[in-house]
Amino acid sequence: MKETFLVIDTETTKEGYNMPNQSVFDIGWTISNRQGEILQTRSYMVEEFRLQALEKKKAFLIDSEVVDKATYITKLLNKEMKVVNWKSIIAQLTKDMNKHNVEFVSAYNLGFDLRVIDKTTQFLLGREFLFDDKFLIDLWHASAYTILNTKEYKEFARKHNLTTEKGNLKTSAESTFQFITNNPSYIEEHTALQDSLDETEILHHLLNQKESIPLHAYEINTQAWKIVNTKEEE
Repeated sequence: MKETFLVIDTETTKEGYNMPNQSVFDIGWTISNRQGEILQTRSYMVEEFRLQALEKKKAFLIDSEVVDKATYITKLLNKEMKVVNWKSIIAQLTKDMNKHNVEFVSAYNLGFDLRVIDKTTQFLLGREFLFDDKFLIDLWHASAYTILNTKEYKEFARKHNLTTEKGNLKTSAESTFQFITNNPSYIEEHTALQDSLDETEILHHLLNQKESIPLHAYEINTQAWKIVNTKEEE
């Protein structure tokens, strides 16, 4: 069986009327093969949360002005993104995984995406949605364990001021993408499909490393930044 990989990303709402905190309002994914060829892409705005998300203060990145609301309006008008109810989105996700025989599910900070997808499914459909039969890859942990925990990345990060307010070296998807593409000016769009495409590139960069990555480095690690920021780095 050929190896196929799902890379998924979500953007979430804030708590509001008749909805829980951090419901998915934007979800996108890619499916690719071992050679890095993109086999499928999807981009959806969740119908149940469309109005809440597009109103100020009800979606995290829109409220904080990381993403302009106009970005979403433009994607909808250009039919780059579809407004679909959550039940249909989950059905399409399942159908795509079955069609392409997806074996691996990955995301940057995978634990977050798994949690909010399941939470949204339970809230709207009254049941769980888990990837029980898939091998999970947390790209954040895998990147921090390998390409970011190197002299080359640390020099790159210092040179281009890729540090947090506390002075730690950044380990975000954006800084990782900047490093592997040697493009320090790159800024994430912070919409689900585009971020999934960026993370797909990170995934295949990791898969093409000469040295094999130990299985435990693929596991979810909510504090992966500590791997790169040792006591000597802090």
